[in-house]
Amino acid sequence: MSSKYVIDPDVEFNRKHRVKRPPKRFDVNPQTTHVFSRTEYYRKTFRQVIDQLITEYKQLLMLMDKNIQSLAALSFKYILKFTATDADNISKMVQINDSVLLYSEIQLFKEKIHECETIANA
Repeated sequence: MSSKYVIDPDVEFNRKHRVKRPPKRFDVNPQTTHVFSRTEYYRKTFRQVIDQLITEYKQLLMLMDKNIQSLAALSFKYILKFTATDADNISKMVQINDSVLLYSEIQLFKEKIHECETIANA
């Protein structure tokens, strides 16, 4: 890609990249600071980006898992264990204004739902 545009990446990196040296109050001899090469610098940067993405993805998956557990509580197998927290989580997902009302309605019908063998019968 760089040969297509006649650009030398090493020259451009050296020209535009500023070496970050610690202040003298932290290091008496800041000239001894390690200077990253282009490859080392971008490897470090890409790893930071990947780590950040992994962390955000993990948090998203944990949130989705929590939501799925609340939805699974509506199943006829688990309806007897339905809690107010599940109702609150579901109301946030599907934008129901009153989670207490949802919880009350589920409590009214949970015995009938529990007797059903499939969701279509419920």
